[in-house]
Amino acid sequence: MLPRCTPVTIVGANKRGIKFRLETGVEYTWVYEKYIKADHIQYFSQFFVPQCDDVSGLPEIDQEGIRAGKAFLGMSKQGVLYAMGIPPIHQTPSLDADLWTYFLNRARRTTVRFENGFVVEIR
Repeated sequence: MLPRCTPVTIVGANKRGIKFRLETGVEYTWVYEKYIKADHIQYFSQFFVPQCDDVSGLPEIDQEGIRAGKAFLGMSKQGVLYAMGIPPIHQTPSLDADLWTYFLNRARRTTVRFENGFVVEIR
């Protein structure tokens, strides 16, 4: 995962994905997944935004998770969104759900369970 607010430059896009470059010169390709029903550029824009929100008002546990790019027990849903991004819609169709599933890679996934809007379990 890229740290929150990492500046990127879009290099190009085609039917397979969007290529972007970090300030270090390293390039990545965001590969379109079949399950994404939304416009791919619009979907990409949910993760890469032109300006970073100020998170200094969030609780310390949220800020710690955001810095680490992980969910921690006690974090709010908003904190997890900032730390890990929006979970894949085919696994977590609604952010109102109490169980969010993220893919760490093609073979591994993690689930974050919430109660009353706060993380109570991470598997």
